[in-house]
Amino acid sequence: MDLLLLPQFITAFVAIITFFWAIYQFFANKYNYFINERDKRILNKILLPHFETVEINLFKNITTDNYQMISNNVRVLLKDIRQNNLFFYLPTQLTHYLIALEKLLTTDDNKDNFKSINELYNHFSQQYFKLSWKTRKHLKIEKDHYTYLQNLSLVNKNSKLHYYFSFQTIKRWLSNYLLLYLVGLAVIHQADTDIDTTIASQIWYYFIIIFSPVTYFLNILIQVFLLPKGYNLLKKCKIKLKNTLSALLRK
Repeated sequence: MDLLLLPQFITAFVAIITFFWAIYQFFANKYNYFINERDKRILNKILLPHFETVEINLFKNITTDNYQMISNNVRVLLKDIRQNNLFFYLPTQLTHYLIALEKLLTTDDNKDNFKSINELYNHFSQQYFKLSWKTRKHLKIEKDHYTYLQNLSLVNKNSKLHYYFSFQTIKRWLSNYLLLYLVGLAVIHQADTDIDTTIASQIWYYFIIIFSPVTYFLNILIQVFLLPKGYNLLKKCKIKLKNTLSALLRK
């Protein structure tokens, strides 16, 4: 790439991004009032009143110990939605799983069918969490999806994989490496060396193409699979050491 064409390329790229961003903002702002009013209603009528009963118990495994508590929470949630006429504002998948779950939990014949109950409860939890996250995001209450999961202690292998393979995370990752690639090109063309800039640009291009996905998937491997195992091993060692010290002190 000719050095003289590089500023023109960057200017054109920024202009294209700005154009599409302006179109997106135009259509987004068109429905902002309705979206904000909807989100405020959902927040005040559903998310806030049921935060300590429903939201912090999402994705939990239902057993005989917590069956009655979760059953009551689901029943009260559905009752409030009906009383406040909120079905129109909620995703159909959420209301479908909620109604099916309430029916399953309140039928005596299904009280020991924990496999079906937990499967349905997991589907409901996913939809409820999506609603909660989108509402908080639209109202600028929360910014980062994964941090929100961590704060609610809902992080598990599936939620981590969902985070790393989500559109927003991949878009942020691609943006960072695109910026790195453009900066690298600028440095190569500005550098006063005997190396052919065309060859150097090609080397830099292939390096980014290979290096970026390798580092990304390596990060997923470490964060999702290796670190939790290491943490659990460290936790077991800590408990074992504590028990050993307690036994020695008793002697």
